[in-house]
Amino acid sequence: MQHSRELFPGLLTLPFKPTVVYDNQARTPDLALIEPDYSAWWVGEVELAHHSLEGHVAPQVEVLARATYGDAEAAWLADREGHLDRALLRQMMRGAQPRILVVVNAPCPDWVPRLRPDAEVMVVEPFRSEHDRYIFRQNGFEVTVGGSTVSICRADHQMPRMLVVDSPAAVLSRNEDPLQIDHAGTESIWHVISAQDRVWLSPERGSPFPLEGDVALCEREDGTLFFEPNP
Repeated sequence: MQHSRELFPGLLTLPFKPTVVYDNQARTPDLALIEPDYSAWWVGEVELAHHSLEGHVAPQVEVLARATYGDAEAAWLADREGHLDRALLRQMMRGAQPRILVVVNAPCPDWVPRLRPDAEVMVVEPFRSEHDRYIFRQNGFEVTVGGSTVSICRADHQMPRMLVVDSPAAVLSRNEDPLQIDHAGTESIWHVISAQDRVWLSPERGSPFPLEGDVALCEREDGTLFFEPNP
């Protein structure tokens, strides 16, 4: 936490220790890494390289990756971190579930293939000088703040005329409805539809492209929105 600004530049890095449950297994994470616009977030797990991969790390990651995060976890953070926006936290957790980041203190190359696709592995190796000064060598995966992408949107097979918004807070915080969104030179109007556990985009007069798979909702420097294929 003392070096979070250097290790995770641009992200809100916070202690995050609620108990989460999957398949009757309870686990406690260590960190939350949140985009400043609440568009996406990570759950961080800090490990030591000598910990057992199969006996400890992999079971921990499995639960963290498959647990459900929602209002209770948003309240846990908001109650302890008074500077956070409680409403935006709740909206964020209504979208896509967090990605998982394992931070370990030495290279563990056999961890990477074992933990994917549930988690990414970041190595932060500390070195202490004879004067008790620390430096860190960082390699492996790096968490970066998203660029022009506002949210990934996914086709909803239960509601085929709509796109599910993975980052509700980033869309709702714009306080715009409807949204004018460009796709390949064609402008279309989309309404923001919000329910208790999900947010959608719905085209006013039909979508200019087939609503299949994923698409990225992006923002230009002038603030206009556009869709592009999700890489």
